[in-house]
Amino acid sequence: MLTSQSSSLTGGARGKETQVFLALQNLNVMPDDYFAIGDDDHLADDVVAAIARHHQGVLPKERIGKAFGRTKSFWQNPLFRGGYASTILIGGNKAREISVLLALQERGVTPNAFYAIGNNHQLAKDVVAAIAKHRIFSSPEDQIIQLLQINDVIWHDPAITEESIAALGKPPVPNKSDAKGLYCVTLLHSTGDVAKDLLRSWAACGYVHGMAGIWSYGPINRIAQHVRQRAGAKTRPTGLRWQVCELGRTFLGKSIKTVHPKKQMWFGYEAIQIATMHPKWAKAMNGKDIPFVSLFDLESNIIADADWGETPCLYFDARDENVSLHFHSDDFTPDGHGPGILL
Repeated sequence: MLTSQSSSLTGGARGKETQVFLALQNLNVMPDDYFAIGDDDHLADDVVAAIARHHQGVLPKERIGKAFGRTKSFWQNPLFRGGYASTILIGGNKAREISVLLALQERGVTPNAFYAIGNNHQLAKDVVAAIAKHRIFSSPEDQIIQLLQINDVIWHDPAITEESIAALGKPPVPNKSDAKGLYCVTLLHSTGDVAKDLLRSWAACGYVHGMAGIWSYGPINRIAQHVRQRAGAKTRPTGLRWQVCELGRTFLGKSIKTVHPKKQMWFGYEAIQIATMHPKWAKAMNGKDIPFVSLFDLESNIIADADWGETPCLYFDARDENVSLHFHSDDFTPDGHGPGILL
């Protein structure tokens, strides 16, 4: 729940602040969704763009330094008193609150522009839409629940239990997403057999998205017979693991022949499991700021049927609304695709 616990703002600003969070709360924004503005540059950019469409109180870059000073927050501006005003103390996390305010400030958002969210319903909706576009990754807790359910219904693997997942320890924290990388952490499982992992992963994906919500270039059983691990690909650990992943932004537009020598651990079957654990990400892929992903550590010959030299890829077909498994030549990468990396 969004709450406004204290404020040292002048001019009745505490009431304006409360209006902002009531507006966001009424549109189902959760605290972690709001805090993400301070963690994700792309999200902050989109939120500011939404504000700027409705309010003139977003300063151009050349005026930001003059208005606020190079080191001072506008929450230390003469408009306010008492240093950092605890304007958005949500869930008691003041550090993350401040990171959001600073992310907005450095992009030129003035206090009045911020407060406008509370009294302009369309502006609030646009801000929420910007947040939703980027809040596309499931929490570790939700992933654990999801994987256990998948195992109960589909995989029936006795080694996948609450205890075995807990034994993995705390999930790693992914890098902060920016223009050079889109990062998440995902709970994965591997049997060590490429064909089996592909089939299991696709079945799980269909369970989460619905069979009408997935599509593949031919029957998945046939695809599994025409896919293998690429020579030189790094060996995956078997069993359960938490894995930090980069989702195609770093090498957007690159082909396997131009980047494979870099010796990354590229996506294989993992892309399908990521789409399963993070269904919002799968449906948010647009081939632009959220790339479609190529699976560079796998190769196939399903199209040519003889010559190996094809790369599997995963994308979201917005027209038919399904997560799609397709293939492209090793010689090029279609527009909007980037190879995913396991870090």
